[in-house]
Amino acid sequence: MGPTMAGRKRLSKVDGHWLWVGGPVPPGSGGITLGSLVIVRKSAARGGGFAELLAHEQVHVRQFAELGAARFLARYLTSYARFRLRGYGHWQSYSRIPLEVEARVDSRSRVQRSVSGVPSRVSSSDTTWPTANAASV
Repeated sequence: MGPTMAGRKRLSKVDGHWLWVGGPVPPGSGGITLGSLVIVRKSAARGGGFAELLAHEQVHVRQFAELGAARFLARYLTSYARFRLRGYGHWQSYSRIPLEVEARVDSRSRVQRSVSGVPSRVSSSDTTWPTANAASV
């Protein structure tokens, strides 16, 4: 399926979602999630923050599964627009989107727990990163 990057194939199935390394990602971003597809930059996949980026995007996979695409996108885009209308710049607005805040906090705590060896809220059947049930995605 293509060359490997950061120990992963360019497109591979990971814990119930698809990971596409080197796919199209918006400028200034390390990754993006569309439903159960996580797309990351090649440079981000090689970088030291890959585990946190992947954990962050996997929170978005869960959010998509829980909310559905329409509700996820409505909440995401409405929040962004609300902050822009209040006069915040792009990055300030993006960083205040509640779905992004949740993903940032959750992914950092999961990475810290995995590094420190503290068990996370994930069930024992999920050996790497928490994701939504593949059947619900």
